[in-house]
Amino acid sequence: SLDAKKFHHSTQTTPFQDHTLVGYIREALRTAPDQDILYLLSITNEISEENWTADYRKLIDNENPEIKIRCIQHLAKHGDPTDIQALDRGLKSSTPSVRAETISAITMLGSAEVTDKIEPFLDDPSPLVQASAIASLVNQGSLDQQSHAGIRFRDLLHSKAVTDRVAATKALADIHDSTLNRSLTSLLQDPSIEVQTAALKTCLVHKDIALLPVLVPLLSDPEVGPLTSQILSSFGPKIVDHLLPLLKLAHGSKILPELIEIPGVLSAIGDTRALSVLLTASEYPDTLLRNKCI
Repeated sequence: SLDAKKFHHSTQTTPFQDHTLVGYIREALRTAPDQDILYLLSITNEISEENWTADYRKLIDNENPEIKIRCIQHLAKHGDPTDIQALDRGLKSSTPSVRAETISAITMLGSAEVTDKIEPFLDDPSPLVQASAIASLVNQGSLDQQSHAGIRFRDLLHSKAVTDRVAATKALADIHDSTLNRSLTSLLQDPSIEVQTAALKTCLVHKDIALLPVLVPLLSDPEVGPLTSQILSSFGPKIVDHLLPLLKLAHGSKILPELIEIPGVLSAIGDTRALSVLLTASEYPDTLLRNKCI
């Protein structure tokens, strides 16, 4: 099954552990071609009962960017500071995504000293790498490094290039300080659908109620509306009290397109506080709104 790439541990209905299977995978990871290694690594993720960190350490110098990124991401979560030296080699990779993941990983595993080697990447030719360096320095850098990173973030945020503004959303997703969330307001209103989409995904990390006035109107946008609905639903019960007044205001007034989508968000959240308001709104004159409430 493994040779045919047809084995999927996630389909097992009972706890599964097979030492022969684990031994086979470990041996195959040493000699298999890259595409087979990627498949085998997906299986190791499913067999969480086993410690695979040593196997990822052996693969960290594989030149395939996909494999290298899988190893970097694993060691960022399950490694320790002794892995930083091996991870450092990823900073010299010609692949921007490898450099970006490496910066994130060594920041997670290292002490404040690692920020000195990260700071030069604020001037990396790739906006993605710049974003990773910005987040790392804002999170752990000195005051001077944070200031330098802040200036670079501002450049990305106000750049005319879409790739730069998308990178700004990536930096925000990785920055711990929620005071920068206000920058998401402009990115959520960006004329580029690509930037808007990236900003919406960043809202999954920073579920800030202050963003609701910008998020709710996006519900009616045919391109990002479905994703916005998912994002708002993920906020959970804490936004119910903010959405219900909007639904109440729909009675006897011109129905804004975004209001029609609010019942779907409330349904996905599943908070019973919405039931009485939905029941009342199901008798409003607007047929489409009534159907959505029902």
